[in-house]
Amino acid sequence: MRFLHPRLPGLILAVAGVLAAGPARSQAPKAQAGQKYALLVGVRQYNPNELRELPYSEPDVVELAGLLKDAGYRQVVTLTQTTGATNSRLLPLAENIRATLKGMLEDREPEDSVVLAFAGHGVQFSGSAENYFCPMDAKLADRATLISFADVYRQLEACAAGVRVMLVDACRNDPQSDNSRARSVVKLESVTRPQQRRPPGGVAALFSCSEGEKSFEHAELKHGVFFHYVIEGLKGKADLDKDGTVDVEELARYTKRSVPDFVKEQYGFDVRQMPVLRGEISGLATIVGPLPLEPAPNGTPPLGPTPGTPARPEKDRRSRIGVAFSPLSPAAAQAIGVDPMMKGALVVGLLPGGPAEKAGLKVNDVVTSFNQQPFIELPSFKERLAASAIGKPLTLAYHRNGQEQSVVIVPVPTEEAIFEQEKTTPAKPPEAEDRRRAMPGGGGPQTALQEFGLEVQPLTAELARDAGLKESDGLLIRAVREGSPASAQGLAPGLAITQMVKDKNLQSVKRVSDLEALAEKSEDLTLYVKSSKIPGAFVTLKKARPGPPPR
Repeated sequence: MRFLHPRLPGLILAVAGVLAAGPARSQAPKAQAGQKYALLVGVRQYNPNELRELPYSEPDVVELAGLLKDAGYRQVVTLTQTTGATNSRLLPLAENIRATLKGMLEDREPEDSVVLAFAGHGVQFSGSAENYFCPMDAKLADRATLISFADVYRQLEACAAGVRVMLVDACRNDPQSDNSRARSVVKLESVTRPQQRRPPGGVAALFSCSEGEKSFEHAELKHGVFFHYVIEGLKGKADLDKDGTVDVEELARYTKRSVPDFVKEQYGFDVRQMPVLRGEISGLATIVGPLPLEPAPNGTPPLGPTPGTPARPEKDRRSRIGVAFSPLSPAAAQAIGVDPMMKGALVVGLLPGGPAEKAGLKVNDVVTSFNQQPFIELPSFKERLAASAIGKPLTLAYHRNGQEQSVVIVPVPTEEAIFEQEKTTPAKPPEAEDRRRAMPGGGGPQTALQEFGLEVQPLTAELARDAGLKESDGLLIRAVREGSPASAQGLAPGLAITQMVKDKNLQSVKRVSDLEALAEKSEDLTLYVKSSKIPGAFVTLKKARPGPPPR
């Protein structure tokens, strides 16, 4: 599936059409004639005796609808309580959703494209693998009032359209209201899992979170986190290879990178929301027409191609200041002595002799604004920095030792601010399915931090090479115990620990004994971990305490 934004004012979204026998990129793009249709459902308010209100599910689909309409869709049907205020057929009622879905999917041609989007509550009943979307008239005690995702899949499978795509944000923990009458008679799983069932052939479904997780909305975004990044991605930010197109894999990669980062920044590293792409489709089919590119903040160049001009190479329009940033989680903030509620980007590395180091920025500084625009979340902050004009001074506000300060930095072209570890291609890391197995022994003394579920050993040059890491300073995670604090934070064998927070200061980790001593006297560990694919992030592990035996 491909989303194209050509060298003219706009963006074209395109998706693949039929189930692929091989990778979609192996086929040359082909234009697809045909019509484009979309059904977008957003439920903001439910019966207060049934489900909690979701203030941003309606804005999610409204903004997406505007994007699709501007792109030349033949038909975009938006079912929300606002659109239904003047036309009752457009209320997100179960009957309306079923009728509209049936009408949209029937009589389609193989050249046509259909996009479905659902934003609202989703439920899964205890003891059942079935998952449901909750329309505005949902009654949890009556499954006939719910929309079965299995039924939606069956209708999509029968639809003749070559392109069938679902975007779903319906995974919320404990959706029932506090005074729900259904609480005593309806038992729900603690977290909904609509992505467990694989879509039929020729259908791709991008879900807002992984199994066992929940989705978040955020007041500053005024959207669900998932749909915020879906919309940003379709506007061009998901064009990761800067070739003027966005395909479904790029959109999935963009949301899978941006959504978890934002959620961890806002709610801590013990919270996770990871979008999931299910199903496969290939071949090229346009489903979104031209859209105007939005200007970047503070007058900086737009991230996409300039209207009427050919695209420039990335190195000619991307800039750097020579800083490695990490999200500032509440735990990391507390560990270095700043307000846990502070929003900012934590400086974890500086390029020697780079623009930021020359200007006086230091490791452990917390950057809170860029050109007087407050920090909101790390992905967009990095994009704004990268889009800054080369050679034009910019101002960063930051906190250091309890004091707010500012610094003026002059960005340079990307190729002039390359970190040493970026200059060589790392060796292939362990395969994902092998990540939880113990690494081979050797390389010096090992230690098991039992209460954190972690085994480590010195990171020798040989082990660093095997793990795809350039540097050999630090400790290598040798094994992770399932169900432990380390496992819960996503740590795995093959990751390197290079720094730790001790007495509110960031220190290098060179010996096993350094970590052992800190673990023995601390209730939690804040570590800086990295791998050949992860540039670096702070993780806080809380010491496990023995609990009551299982019943």
